[in-house]
Amino acid sequence: MGDRWYSEFEVWRDRFAETQRDQGAQHGTNLRFETERLVGPVLNCPILTGAQGKPKVEGKLRKPAGWERGSQPPTGSPSSIPGKRTLFEREMNIASRCRHPCLLQFIGATNDEGSPLFVTELMETSLRALLKRPLSVTEVCVISLDVARALNYLHQKQPFPIIHRDISSANVLLWRQGDQWRAKVSDYGTANFIQHTMTIAPGAPIYSAPEAVTKNQTVKVDAYSFGVLLCEMSIQEMPDPEKREQQVALVSNRVIRALVRRCLQIQPGARPSMVEIIDDLEHLA
Repeated sequence: MGDRWYSEFEVWRDRFAETQRDQGAQHGTNLRFETERLVGPVLNCPILTGAQGKPKVEGKLRKPAGWERGSQPPTGSPSSIPGKRTLFEREMNIASRCRHPCLLQFIGATNDEGSPLFVTELMETSLRALLKRPLSVTEVCVISLDVARALNYLHQKQPFPIIHRDISSANVLLWRQGDQWRAKVSDYGTANFIQHTMTIAPGAPIYSAPEAVTKNQTVKVDAYSFGVLLCEMSIQEMPDPEKREQQVALVSNRVIRALVRRCLQIQPGARPSMVEIIDDLEHLA
């Protein structure tokens, strides 16, 4: 198993190097990857501080003769549990198919010694951390546009659209471009191709659309979560489904408030597409 992961890591490392050469002039420092750093592991490492295997751990790698990590998994590693291994492989499968400036760049993965690790580019902070202070309307527009462009890319994938299903301020990572914060969407652990059987309530409940408790999910579940995120960015309050309407009413910008309300429609078909959301935000910016 380890050899297979190393082989795939080398393939995606080389592809990332090509991406750097092709896009570096356009996107600058956000594509800088420090090859001795990693973000991961993804599954049930005991020093992980977040729930549901969120990528919060940093470690070190060395090359070429195997990778030395900053932590070791417990006995009975995730790779030995079929369901966890399937989740890891699904996330790697989706992440490896996606290349967009507003998506966290996947470099590769390894499962050596039963320790599943993702290697991604290194980001500076998260949107959740930034929301400890108020954001200007310009900051809200720039960051939310990046999120919307990432989701639109996933929704337009062929032959099958990809639904992220776990949009939240913790899963939006940030990097500096001059004096602006720019965003990248991370965490494909609950993402799925739209033709596949959907799991129920995959993401954080406080961001989830009403239909997330069913298997009848479309790309519009991401539109709903985007609306919740946009509201959170505008008022600097964690989402509360019990106070959803009261929180929306606190959004001071009329255009943003109207867009949030459209995204939060109960009927999925009444919500805007990501293309429409991008158009609204570009006019505001």
